[in-house]
Amino acid sequence: MKILSVFWKSLREQLRQPLVLALTLLLPACFVLLYWMFFPGGGSTSYSVLIINQDEGVVLEEGLDLHAGEDLIGELASVRYQSGDSLLSIKQMASRPEAEQKLRDRKATLLLIIPVDFSAKIKQFTNGEIAHPAALTFVGDLTNPYYSVAAIFCSAGLENYLQTYAGQVSAVEILEEALGDSAGRSEFELYVPGLLVFAEVLLVFQASMVIAGEVEAGTLQRIRMTGLSSFEYLFGTGLALEVIGTAALLLAFLTAHLLGFESEGPLLAAVVIGAITGLAIIGSGLIVAALTRTVSQAFLLANFPLVLFMFFTDVIYPVPAVPLFTIGGHTLNLFEILPPTHAVIALNKIFSLGTSFRDLGYELSMLTGLTILYVWVGVFLFDRIHIKGKRK
Repeated sequence: MKILSVFWKSLREQLRQPLVLALTLLLPACFVLLYWMFFPGGGSTSYSVLIINQDEGVVLEEGLDLHAGEDLIGELASVRYQSGDSLLSIKQMASRPEAEQKLRDRKATLLLIIPVDFSAKIKQFTNGEIAHPAALTFVGDLTNPYYSVAAIFCSAGLENYLQTYAGQVSAVEILEEALGDSAGRSEFELYVPGLLVFAEVLLVFQASMVIAGEVEAGTLQRIRMTGLSSFEYLFGTGLALEVIGTAALLLAFLTAHLLGFESEGPLLAAVVIGAITGLAIIGSGLIVAALTRTVSQAFLLANFPLVLFMFFTDVIYPVPAVPLFTIGGHTLNLFEILPPTHAVIALNKIFSLGTSFRDLGYELSMLTGLTILYVWVGVFLFDRIHIKGKRK
C-alpha cells in the first residue's frame, strides 16, 4: 500500500513538469520519424556522382557506332538496391571547375571523368589488339565519408560493364585525384572539424543554465530594477559566453595541432566560423532558458538541441540529405536549418581544401542568417515570458 502511495506521488510530480515529460515521451518517436525520412522505402542513401563524358565514340567493323562513355553512364545509372531504388544519382557536367565546386560544397560525392579514347580502347581490347588501358579518373574530397562508398559502387559498375562489353577489366585503369590535401588526412584528422564545432555546441548548456539560474534565484528581478533592458542583459551574457566558446575552440585546435593536425587554410577563417556558430548555439540556449524556470529544467531541455546538433549535422557522423526544395539552383536540405551543418562543411573546406573567406560565401551567409534568427527568437521569447510576462 505504501509503495502504491509513493507511486502516485511520484507520478503527480512528473505531471507537474509537462515540458520535461513531453520531451521524455516524444524524443524517441521524433528519432523514429527522422530516420524514416533518412531511409524511406526499401532503399537507402543515393550517392551523387558527377560525370564529365569526353568520349568521342568509334565505328565498329560492322558499321555500328560504339559510344562506350554513354553505355557506361547507363550502366552506372542502373546500379540499384534490391528494392529497385537508385543507388547512384548520376548527373553529367560540362565544366570540371563547376563539378569540383560541388564536391567542395558536398553537394556531390564523386566526379568521374571519362577520357576521349574510351570507346577506342574498348574496341582495341575487344579485337584482341595490344593497347594501353583507358584512364578513367575519380575526383573527390577524400575526407567526405561518402566518397569511398561511391567510389566502390562506381568501380563495381565499371567492372560489370567491362566484363560485358570488353570481356576483361584490364581495358581500363582508374586514376584517383584528391581535392586539396584531403588525401593526406589521417583518420584522426577527419574528425577534427566536427570536434571543433562540438566545442561550440556545448555552449547550449552554459547559455541555458546560466540564464535559467538567474530566473530561479530571483536575481533577474533585481537586474530589471536597475533599468537594464532584456537585450542589454542577454547581449552582455552572450558576449561572455562567446569568449568562452572561442577559447574552447582555440584550445581544441591547439590540442589537435600538438597531436599532428595541420590546417591548409587560414586559422582566422576557422575562428570566425566558430564564433558565428557559437552565437547561434547561444541563441538556442536562450530559447531553452525562455521555456524553463529552473536550472534542472534547463539542463534537461538543453539535451534536445544538443542531440540535434550532434547527430544530425555531420558533427559526429555523416547524415543523409533530406531535400526540401530548390532555390536558384541550390537544393535546401532539412538539416541545413541547423547551424553546425554549415560550420562542419566550412571547416572541412578550410582545413583540408585550403579554402579562404571568398569561397565560403554560402556557408557564411547561411550561418549568419541562422544566427540572427536563433538569437532573435531567443531574445523575443525570453523577453515575452520572463520580462514582460512577470510584469503582468
